[in-house]
Formats: sequence, structure tokens, C-alpha cells
Amino acid sequence: MNKVTLIYPRLKYPSGDFQLGLASIGAYLKQRVRDVDVDLIDTTYHPSLNYVSGRLKRRKPDLVGIYMCTIMYDDAIKVAEIAKAHSASVVMGGPHPTILPETVIGNQNVDTVCIGEGEETFGALVQAHLEGEKYNHVEGIWYKENGRIIRNPQRKPVEDLDLLPFPDIDLFDVETYISNFIQFDSFNPDMRGLSTIVSRGCPFQCSYCQPTLSEIFGRKFRIRSPQNVVDQLKILKKKYRLEAVYFQDDTLTVSREWMCEFCERMVQENVGILWACNTRVDTVDEGMLKQMKQAGLVKLKIGIESFSDRIRNGIYRKGITLPKINGLIEMATDLGIQLTGFFMLGAPSETVREIIGTIKFSAKSKLKEANFSIAVPLPRTGLYEMAKGRGWRLPEKFGDYDYYHASRPPITEGDLPSRRLELFKKLAYLVFYLYPTRIRQTLKQLLGLRGMGKTIQKLKRF
Repeated sequence: MNKVTLIYPRLKYPSGDFQLGLASIGAYLKQRVRDVDVDLIDTTYHPSLNYVSGRLKRRKPDLVGIYMCTIMYDDAIKVAEIAKAHSASVVMGGPHPTILPETVIGNQNVDTVCIGEGEETFGALVQAHLEGEKYNHVEGIWYKENGRIIRNPQRKPVEDLDLLPFPDIDLFDVETYISNFIQFDSFNPDMRGLSTIVSRGCPFQCSYCQPTLSEIFGRKFRIRSPQNVVDQLKILKKKYRLEAVYFQDDTLTVSREWMCEFCERMVQENVGILWACNTRVDTVDEGMLKQMKQAGLVKLKIGIESFSDRIRNGIYRKGITLPKINGLIEMATDLGIQLTGFFMLGAPSETVREIIGTIKFSAKSKLKEANFSIAVPLPRTGLYEMAKGRGWRLPEKFGDYDYYHASRPPITEGDLPSRRLELFKKLAYLVFYLYPTRIRQTLKQLLGLRGMGKTIQKLKRF
């Protein structure tokens, strides 16, 4: 039996959410590749390179697959060095290798880079590796051969997601993730919950995501069938005694037809699980919200980004208006659906007045929760090109592209330096959660034993 080890090198910012891409790849390998033994090293709650080294030393895998996003670049490279020291063939995959494969394959400890969706590509690569075949027929990879870098054609995305097995979350420490699940804290911090993803791709053109998101998943929005998703929820509920699920999908409500059928099936089959999802204010209406609530929806998360139309639509290219935002907040509140707002501070050309306007808007709104982050122009996005055009001195190290904490140096006259943005972010959280209409809820959550522990976990990130 040949051994494959997947590694999620999250050494900073512990989260209550799985890396579902790796869980999906693990499930695919177990189902579709012969004679393979798959395990996973997750550093989320073991943030130590020694932990990784010890696990690899005991297991001695033939091949190691490492997830990498831009802010994890440095840690992923360190993990690759450890894996190579244990004589494993090292494969990198994820958003960063897909967008900038040349910055990864050049490292001496990386043998192969997977580009795009990983299940079929990594599966074909593992099969070829285990059978001692050359990689020239494996679509979607860059690899090294006799000192040369070979660039194979990119693989097309999986058209029908129902053909993929459900993610194998048992590769992770499921109970630890359930105990650290934070997505329903404002509703009930004691709920047993997990996150899932059922779609890929996004038809919208927000500058902080595109065009890189389309390069990873293609331009077409794809989603598992409503019955397939209901079947998965029923399995999760029965196997892990779940009470709640958060759909991490960028926008679960892209297709009204899909959502209506999903809700009908949730009710008809009496699934009995509460759920939350991300949405855009222009993809839902009152009738749709009523049906979603009947099917178990208790929370919506919406990307507002900025109170300023100039920033929200001119810089971030959201394409949504303030009346639409306020309309959804009112509709959801009237229906008893909680709302979380996502905001970004420090866009190219954003002024102090505009940042303060965003903070005031969030605090006075009927939002139950808010997430504030620093606007970080990730490589190859539209926002990155805007920032470069304004003369921003962007980080030289990929690991410094950190949207939890701004690490960029002072920029140009008229744009705000990192230290000041960090202060504004802290101010935003204080003003929002200590606002008179919200302070009672904040104190109640803090004083609860589980609520306090989860709050400490959030503060590690924010």
C-alpha cells in the first residue's frame, strides 16, 4: 500500500472551518485511486513545524500534497523542505500555485505544482507516481524533469459536481472543529456545527477576487444538485449530531431556481438542521428569504465592504447600491434572520472620512455581527493593479499579504499607512460591538464559558 499525506499548513489564525479542498481531494483519492493510503496533517490546532516533522517521520509517505494560499506561502515552503528531508515527492496546490505557479515550482523542495481544481489532477498525478509512470499525460500540472520545468496543459473544471464524492472531513479532528465552530455564536454559541462548500465559481467581478477566482475555478458557476446537498446534510447530521451548517460558498444564492428547489426539499424531507450562507444583496428578495427561513436559514452574511459608493462600486466593483443594502437589512431583520456584514478598510484612495463613515454605518445598522479586514490587494487581482497604479509599495514577501493584519509599509501621499489602518480596524470592532443596541448581546456572549473561549480565538485573528 502506497502512502500519500496531505498537509494544511495553517500555522497562524486558528479557524473553526476545515480546508474543504483537501477533504475533497482525500475523498477522491480513496474512492478513485487504487492501492493508496491517505492521511492528513492539519496544523490549525498544532501550529508547529516540529509537529509536521514528527508526523512525517513516523509515517514516511511516498508523496506529500501541500495546500498553499498567498498568506501561507512562507509556512508552506518550510513544510515542503521538511517533507523533502523525509524523502517524499512534494506537490503544491491551492490558490497561489494556480495563480503564480512560477513562484512555487522554482523552489528546490517542490517537485510538482497542481493548477486549478485538485481532485482529478492530483488523482491522476498520484496514480502516475505510484505506478512509476512519467507525468507527461497528466493535465493541470507543472513539474520538473532532468532540470527542466515542464508545463502541461490545464485541466478543465469538473462540470458536474455531483460526480465528486462528499469531502472526507474525518481526515481532520472533527470534534475539535465542532467545539471551535464560531459561525453561529450570535445565534447560539453552544450549537454543534460545521462548514461546507457545495458550489464553485463566481459570476461577479469584484476587484479583490477577480480575475484570479475565475482562473482557479473557471468562469462558470457550478453547484451540486439540491438533492445531493440535502443528502450530504442528512449524513452530517446523523454522523456528527450536527445542529447547524454554514455554507462557505462565495454566493450560495446565485441561482434562484436552485435555492427554491433546495428549500422545498429541505422542508419535504424534514432535514431539521439550521443553516447560514453568504449572499449578495441583489440576489435575494422577500419571497425568497421567507422560503429560505422556512427551510432552516437563521443567518445571512453579506459583503457590504464600504459605506461609500465610490469605494464599494468604483474601487471594489461590487455593483450594489446603498438602498439595496438597507433594503435587505430591513427585510431580513423583519423576518428574524440575523445578518453579518463584511467590511474592508483602506482601499486605494480611501479617505479617513470614508473609513469613519463605514464604521458609523456598521454600528448604527441592524447587523448582528460585523467582520472588518484590511484591504489587501492580492497578486493578479484587479485591486492589485489599482494599487500598483497608485504607486503602492506592495510587500516583497508573499507571506506579508495578510488581510488579518496589514503589513504593507506607508504608501503614497493621500493613502493610509498600515499602523493607522490597524487602529481604525480595532476602533471599528470596539464601536460596533459596544454600541448601545449591541452591548448587552456582547457582554452576554463574553461572559458565557464557551463564548469567552471563542472570543479569544477570534481575537487571535483580529
